[in-house]
Amino acid sequence: MDFVEIRQYNNYIPANIAKGLLEDNGIPAYLQDETVSTVLPHLNIANGGIKMFVPKDKAEQAEILLKSAEDQLSDEDFEMGYFSN
Repeated sequence: MDFVEIRQYNNYIPANIAKGLLEDNGIPAYLQDETVSTVLPHLNIANGGIKMFVPKDKAEQAEILLKSAEDQLSDEDFEMGYFSN
């Protein structure tokens, strides 16, 4: 199964919320570099943060689902860095 990166996060909390949302809707997902970004957050810029991967054939469905959830957030949520696209 081919996986593709669809999102990057600068914090493990929104990354895991998004992962849970996808999995609750039947889309397998995994996070890469979560440990490094959590233990050594100052390296987020260097390593690209926490990366979310989903199966290539589910990427479009995942994007639609995440976009729908993100549209419900306020501008303040984005300004505070809770989500990063």
